Amino acid sequence: MKRTSNSPGVVKYATQASGDAVWEIRSVDTVTKLMFGFIGARNITDVAYSDEKLLRLAVWDGSEWRIDTVVDAGSATLGQLVSLALDFQDRPHIAYFEVTDKSPLDGVVKYAFGTRATSLAGDAGS
Repeated sequence: MKRTSNSPGVVKYATQASGDAVWEIRSVDTVTKLMFGFIGARNITDVAYSDEKLLRLAVWDGSEWRIDTVVDAGSATLGQLVSLALDFQDRPHIAYFEVTDKSPLDGVVKYAFGTRATSLAGDAGS
């Protein structure tokens, strides 16, 4: 049985700087006509992130985070700017940056795509 909320929800964005004990939470937008009772964008969350060596995709399945390594940069260095989009079939598409020179900063934008159940294909269209 599907239920509809009579009140709006708020989309929020949270960050925590290194060494901070408290999260900073900002309201982004208000959403209405929320429907409950099925798996959907409000029940499943995907997060893509990187450090200098690993690009990862974390998927919240409703009870736990499943974390996959999408790219292991090996001897290369990754930037920390990552962009994630889900297509109409919930397949993740990730754009990320591989550093080729640190001073001045230079690099290559790369692209990975795939499914949540399997590893993504890295370096496609780089």
